Amino acid sequence: MSDENILTLLFEEPSSKPKLITFFAVVMLVVAYNASVFFVIRADDIALKDTIPSFEISFSEITYGQDETITVGDGETQTITYTAPDDVMQNHSGFGYLKIVLTYDETSGEFADPCDTVLADISPTGANAQWSDEGNVLSDGDSDCNAIELFVLVYPGYSGDASVESGKSAAEWEEEWSDATHGAGVFSIDIEVQVNEPPTSGLPTVADDGETVTVVIEAVFFDAQIVEIT
Repeated sequence: MSDENILTLLFEEPSSKPKLITFFAVVMLVVAYNASVFFVIRADDIALKDTIPSFEISFSEITYGQDETITVGDGETQTITYTAPDDVMQNHSGFGYLKIVLTYDETSGEFADPCDTVLADISPTGANAQWSDEGNVLSDGDSDCNAIELFVLVYPGYSGDASVESGKSAAEWEEEWSDATHGAGVFSIDIEVQVNEPPTSGLPTVADDGETVTVVIEAVFFDAQIVEIT
């Protein structure tokens, strides 16, 4: 029996007509729903996506330096501080990070006198910075006259790398990258010297009682550029 004959018999049978009408009504509802999802809801999603702007966020860095040379006695600790000037804080988008480089040589002049041990650390207090950031180097030391470098991330999430972002307006992105409270306060760098005596230290005319250390502080500020991508 052909499909046409089956359909003819079904429609000619009075008791089957209500069931067929119900069946076709359900099918039409399902088709209509799927069409509405695709053409209305998905269309709204696509239109919304097209209206969300994207922005390229880039940074230009400006470094402010401060250097100081101090003499630290054996077993002593001296502290150098850094406070960002108010006008610098206000003239830039933010304070990115603080870098400290300490250099020294063995200056006793004694024969075969080894380098002294120099220890340095930044106290995680006194200034508003990202003290728990994994990239920080808050303490270090050396006994071979090598440079010692310390690092503190000041502005949250700052890396200096450009990125493309969305989900906020230009004003909101500018607000996120222009907060002068980060870096406010006093950074304190403690420097300690432990003298390593030369082989001739037993002689009465030989004395190595300290070391001269040069401390260079680099405060890196940034200006953020927010450009909408069209």
